[in-house]
Amino acid sequence: MVFVFLLTVNYSFAAVPNDILERVNDLKGQLEQLQKDKNSAEAKAATLAQEEQRLIATDELLSGAIANYKKDLAAHDAEAANQNAQVIAHNRTQ
Repeated sequence: MVFVFLLTVNYSFAAVPNDILERVNDLKGQLEQLQKDKNSAEAKAATLAQEEQRLIATDELLSGAIANYKKDLAAHDAEAANQNAQVIAHNRTQ
């Protein structure tokens, strides 16, 4: 069925003037370039989506690391304050 259609199309173009055939070929070339551009854009979109997910995961890891650091720093500061209080109390009893 497709082969018969293509044969019909080829025979029908035989009677078409050259300028129209050139225009059709030009449009085919433009269509092919647009398809390549579309494929390239889709690939870039997929790459950007992967990069976005990587950045989101990195942000979550960094947020967790910051929270842990702040918690550890607060615990360290509390321990240092406790030790200072013990030193002051010890010095007062001397």
